[in-house]
Amino acid sequence: MNMFKCSHSDSSCIHLGNVCDGIHDCPNGGDEIWCEIKTFSCCLKCTCLAFAIACSYFNDKETQSFERSLIVSVSIQESIFPLENYFFTLFPKGEFFSLKENGFLQLCHIIIFLVTTIGLDLRKNEVKTITKQCFKSLLVLKYLLLDLNLITSLNYQSFFNLTNLVFLSLDKKPITKLSSQILAATDGIKLLSFQGIQSVSHIDKEALNVLNPIVIHTSDWRLCCNVSQIVSCTATFLWYQSCSELLPDNNNKFLCILMSVSIVIMNFLSITFHVFSKTIKKAFAAAVIAINITELQYALYLGIIWFSDLVLQAKVLIVDEVWRSGATCFADFALVLNFTFFYQFELTFLSLSRLMIVVQPVDTVFKKTYFAFRTLSSFCLISVLFVL
Repeated sequence: MNMFKCSHSDSSCIHLGNVCDGIHDCPNGGDEIWCEIKTFSCCLKCTCLAFAIACSYFNDKETQSFERSLIVSVSIQESIFPLENYFFTLFPKGEFFSLKENGFLQLCHIIIFLVTTIGLDLRKNEVKTITKQCFKSLLVLKYLLLDLNLITSLNYQSFFNLTNLVFLSLDKKPITKLSSQILAATDGIKLLSFQGIQSVSHIDKEALNVLNPIVIHTSDWRLCCNVSQIVSCTATFLWYQSCSELLPDNNNKFLCILMSVSIVIMNFLSITFHVFSKTIKKAFAAAVIAINITELQYALYLGIIWFSDLVLQAKVLIVDEVWRSGATCFADFALVLNFTFFYQFELTFLSLSRLMIVVQPVDTVFKKTYFAFRTLSSFCLISVLFVL
């Protein structure tokens, strides 16, 4: 009854009195393993297991070391004692640290003491920025959770040289800036989570460049632009959303400029000719000039698109919602809509006037200048009201 079965042995048993007596009685010395647990006392407000410790509160009164603790979950107050000089030295072999809701404002001064850490949970703290190469000392880190912090900026090489990192979670943060190469030399990462990110105002083209296949889990489609083909992104694109600029290539840019300049030149020549011509009836000239003015609206539309593309360039991906809800986009839409409807009215009036001149060459009202101006003005007013 009072016997201890040696591990990894089918027949070896020793008396319980010989366990933890300082003498190796089992063939593999299993009777002397973790004997310090007999005299170990867990600190106040903590729960201690064989390889783990969970504390609802930790203070600077504790002096014993927890060398056997591989999993550490603790609630501490950073202001109580200098963390870098005390707390983490108590867990020299800690591999999994859960430090949620501890009010941390910065991380880099903590990270340097977690060189053995494989998993690090820093959710629900108050960190506002990740500085350059902040995590570079965590060479064995595989899992990093930074959800629900106050991070607004991921700076250049924020997660530099995390060669073993597999999973990085940055969910539900007010991130506004993603700088270049935030994952530099972090080639082993498989999953990057950006759920709940809606306020990004700057994304560098090389922010998420990686060398190996990776999955980006996000609902923000803009984070899926400017990534290589080996990157899989879970965001859903709506029909009006695109990763391209307003004018996606140089051919479109050149064609836009060429068309707008050509339209302006040809229509100004036409207006000049019809204004100063003494042989053309004023009613007919009014109809043609109205068409010329409408076509100039289309040239203005192309010019606004070209200029906006020149100003925004790749930033249109980030300011997509601002662009679509701004005055410039609204004005462009109004121009092309007005052009579409008013142009049809004018062509119909011009065709009808020609027909009536043939049918009734003497008495038709379409030859009257006042009638042409009044009708075209009415068409213009109707078109503007329709657009508004």
